[in-house]
Amino acid sequence: MTPEERGRLLTTLARCKTGDLKSFFVAYDLGHAFENDQNRYDSRPKKIADAIDVAERRDGDDRVLRAAVDEFGLGDLLATYVSPGLPELIEELVQHPDWSNVQRALASAAAQVHTDPAGAITASRTAIESVCKHICDERGIVYKNSDDMSALYKKTVQALSISPGQRDDAAIRQILQGAVTVVAGIAALRNAFGDAHGKGKGVPDTPGAYGMLAVNMAAGVTRLLLHAHRR
Repeated sequence: MTPEERGRLLTTLARCKTGDLKSFFVAYDLGHAFENDQNRYDSRPKKIADAIDVAERRDGDDRVLRAAVDEFGLGDLLATYVSPGLPELIEELVQHPDWSNVQRALASAAAQVHTDPAGAITASRTAIESVCKHICDERGIVYKNSDDMSALYKKTVQALSISPGQRDDAAIRQILQGAVTVVAGIAALRNAFGDAHGKGKGVPDTPGAYGMLAVNMAAGVTRLLLHAHRR
């Protein structure tokens, strides 16, 4: 996390309700660090910064600050760290209110990538499914809610003329086939490591790298589809 991103996070957290902030810090055993007799007259930004400092000295990392990203939905403030260019992609989607479902899914994936990789994987898969359905809706392509991810993606890229079989150049065909594999892989990753299904005893936590991978791949696929759809 860069100093600029950290500064934006702390500034934005200071705009949240005091009660919500107190509940958050209490949950992480930082209630006294956030509010005590000595800092009762301090500003809210200083109370937040002091509590985060206590957490980082205690934990040896910034896990509490990253948990706040998830709790308060601030993933867009860290999106550059998660995936270069993701903030611009999310901002582009914000300009189209009827694409809010895609925007929310990407923002959710970015917000969870460091604190809940399983949730980030699920949100990444949701983002791809949503962008495919939005494009099909706008182009009059019929699909079923029961369509699996691969079938839905195939309909979408065929409508956009970016299906591997629609291109003659071997290199482009190979890259587009790679995108097909990525989409199928994210769907499989969600089934195996996402939070869409319950897990039994002894199942290990989802590795953080898997969440980061899913978000970056979802962002790349979303850019590909949007560019083809709007060109």
